[in-house]
Amino acid sequence: MKKLKTSLFALTVILLFSCSTSKYKMQGTVESQNFFKEIPFQLVSNLIIVTVEIDSKNYNLIFDTGAEVHFLDHSLASQINFKSIKKVKVNSTTSSKRGQQIGSIPKISLDGIEFNNTAAVFLDLSGLINALGCFPIHGVLGNNLIRKSNWQIDYQNQVIRVTDDFSKLKTSKDAHRLKMNAGKSGNIYFDIKIAGENIKSTFDTGFTGKFQVSKMELLAELKHQTVEGVLGADALGITTGEESYALIENFQLEDMPLLNQRVSFESGASSLIGNKFWSNFTLTIDWKNDVLILDPIKTLIDDELSFFEIMPSPNYEEAIIKIQRRIKGSKNHLDVPLGTKVLKIDTHDVSNLGKTKLCDFWKTEWEEIKKQNSIKLLILQDNIEREITVNKFPSS
Repeated sequence: MKKLKTSLFALTVILLFSCSTSKYKMQGTVESQNFFKEIPFQLVSNLIIVTVEIDSKNYNLIFDTGAEVHFLDHSLASQINFKSIKKVKVNSTTSSKRGQQIGSIPKISLDGIEFNNTAAVFLDLSGLINALGCFPIHGVLGNNLIRKSNWQIDYQNQVIRVTDDFSKLKTSKDAHRLKMNAGKSGNIYFDIKIAGENIKSTFDTGFTGKFQVSKMELLAELKHQTVEGVLGADALGITTGEESYALIENFQLEDMPLLNQRVSFESGASSLIGNKFWSNFTLTIDWKNDVLILDPIKTLIDDELSFFEIMPSPNYEEAIIKIQRRIKGSKNHLDVPLGTKVLKIDTHDVSNLGKTKLCDFWKTEWEEIKKQNSIKLLILQDNIEREITVNKFPSS
């Protein structure tokens, strides 16, 4: 259930460094002409990962429509050639000032398609990299490059099609079309309507979840559950706090009606629409006509609102599984503190998997285990092994 959101910090950085931000978001060109490519991607923790070439070396970047520019791990600043644009200082999560480097990358090649002089922010992404754990990530490919071509994201076949000739991208006549109102620079937003209120939400392939909003006052009218503990990760690493989930029976994405979808509510968070929703479609971005085209590839299933009373999740840095979330208000297992190590899940010994096997376990076995209504956990608490049964807790 942990979510990953890669672009929020980078967006904050780029908005702070200049009142003339738009020229950095808009700068850059496509050197290639008359191109059409099908580029395979990896889907890692529900994030689209593409491989690009910079200065004859390959780097894995998250394809992120919610990032206004690229942002790259600061270690790359000593490895690649770039032209310095500006240095800025921004607030970190500890409220101290951190220096950031903004640079123009002379050439980024995506399967031979060459994009010139697009802007990037260099910052410490070690927290995000550690949270992802299973795949080497070097940064984010931003909307400033994505705007330079036409794109089709085929989640089913895990390929991205990119071209300078939109007619080469095949779409269905029955596909749903959403007006983007994209403007010349910046992010794309769509309105979702919940409880009669329109909420401006970012089209964000850097967000692993489905729908996230911050209108906490709406929860007064909605049946919901609140969880506390580790919520996920962003560019600065692990995030903790509280998050509520509500099952919305009827709401709309622009003019598109949706039924029985789970929405997360987090105070102070951005409103986002992420890959867990978009992956139900093949997405085609038509910049000329300013529309996002949605071709269904599977039926959008009804969500449920049920969670385990306490929830294990992997800590890839330590290569172990810990209890990291719990349902707020549940009286069961209050004596099990967050951070408790898990030794066994049902019959699966997870006490000494190592990072590679932990990645495999969480991608395969856990995906099946979490469908159960209850699980048995062997935990290590105060150096004493203890077995507990953890049940799913439905909404009340």
